[in-house]
Amino acid sequence: MCHVDREKKKIVYGDSLAWSVPVDLLPRLEQFIEHIYGECLSNYSVFECYTSSNVSTEREHKCGFSCASQYPLQTCSDISGVVVLIMAVYACTARSFFSDITTSGQSQAVSPSNVFINVPQRVMQSTCVE
Repeated sequence: MCHVDREKKKIVYGDSLAWSVPVDLLPRLEQFIEHIYGECLSNYSVFECYTSSNVSTEREHKCGFSCASQYPLQTCSDISGVVVLIMAVYACTARSFFSDITTSGQSQAVSPSNVFINVPQRVMQSTCVE
């Protein structure tokens, strides 16, 4: 997900699989921001929630200090589109919460309020009635 905050002049890119910013995303954003808002992309800072340099030999992402470790990192493919949708809703309706979870230097522990996004299978197990 890519979020452009015009007030803070900040572009946040969060990929729940910890992939890097696509090569053609920033040039396309530059054209869009220039055309629609008449602003220059160079006035914006770009923040990646996860850095691709923190991928282990098992091809899993291991968060470092520069990561926004509270941004959901998918552990289960069952909810891939849902994570993006929920993060888009947070970005539009809960701006301070979205800003908090897209900041680097966070605790590695998953916040209890985010467990339904980060570890959906744990929530499903605790709510399913057999």
